[in-house]
Amino acid sequence: MTKKTLIIAASSFATSNVLGGHYRSAAAIASLLKNDYKVILLNVGARPSPVMATEGVETLFYEGRPEWPGRLRSKIAGMIEARGADAFLAFDQKAGELVRPLARRKKLGFVLVKPGGGQPRLYYPKADHNVVFMPADARWLTARNPPRSSISLAAGRIYEPEQDLVAQSLLRTDIGLSDDDMAIVRIGRLHEHYSAVNRAALALAARLRAAGLRARMILIGTAQSPNEYRALNALKGADDAIVSDERFTDQASRLLGMFRYNVGTGRGFMEGAALGQVMFCASQYSDGDLPLLVSDENFQKFFDGNFSPRIRPDVSQAENWDRILQMAKHRAIQARLSTASRDWFVKFFSAESSKIAYRVGIETAISNPEGLTVDHFKSELHLRSSILLDRFRAWALR
Repeated sequence: MTKKTLIIAASSFATSNVLGGHYRSAAAIASLLKNDYKVILLNVGARPSPVMATEGVETLFYEGRPEWPGRLRSKIAGMIEARGADAFLAFDQKAGELVRPLARRKKLGFVLVKPGGGQPRLYYPKADHNVVFMPADARWLTARNPPRSSISLAAGRIYEPEQDLVAQSLLRTDIGLSDDDMAIVRIGRLHEHYSAVNRAALALAARLRAAGLRARMILIGTAQSPNEYRALNALKGADDAIVSDERFTDQASRLLGMFRYNVGTGRGFMEGAALGQVMFCASQYSDGDLPLLVSDENFQKFFDGNFSPRIRPDVSQAENWDRILQMAKHRAIQARLSTASRDWFVKFFSAESSKIAYRVGIETAISNPEGLTVDHFKSELHLRSSILLDRFRAWALR
């Protein structure tokens, strides 16, 4: 039986970030579905994302700027004619707005994936077929989309990260890490967007040291903002380390195995849980700045919001700190939390746990392609207006 052709599309028009989580998620889902479909990974933008390359999956990059959607669509249409297609799975809003008209005209299935992040205040397409990563987005789309809209919850999007013992040994030597250290890791870009999370991570290590523990925070990430990199170096304690060397930031999840504790957000939280780490998630507090220790008691609240720092927990900072301190002093509590993390991965985060949701969403879209609606005009207007706004921002920054 001939496999149907699925095109998984992601955009990389912002040249400052081609390593983000949604590219890795697109690659993971391509790997997940490659035995069920003939999968083509399509990356459109200013430069390719290196993390989208997936073994056994054809990966295409079409260079272009969003202000020229007609040219990019012509390239994609040519690819469809040459290779055939049954459905698009668009992994971000801009990619979705770019390929949606092609899917409609050619009567192909169209599924829009909403990765993490907040809910847009202005416009988000009311697609007929959707996949979301978190329950909060499923509720949001259900409330705003027309009744015909299908919404699949597929939180799982990772495989257990492979570990590199050689790289871990090199890093351990570089930062002088001892087996007696309470080493906490935070993997993420060193950029203003994650400023609050990175500062909370450093504050956690400082507070633990003040309580007499040998805590060290190891921040690993590409220094995308020189100003933020300098600010974090000024804030860190003498025992902390900020690692921005490409030897370690490239596929940094291969280093996770050398740590027991992790301050994670989004996909990073899931990768730490896959290895059974004790997990923290940065959160908004009115009276403090420490990350929250995550346990079975509060897991659902963070899962509901994709482990975003926008989540406001139900416990006080004092209660959170007491839980952290008890955990740090008792191996039995650490072991229980480690087991819980691994259970979350198996039940919720593993890509395999989402396979049925993706297949149902894709097959439903193929059977019921979108027709022309008012929202298609709104989608095109939003794409073009966002282009103008991006150009204005670029001009203002000159």
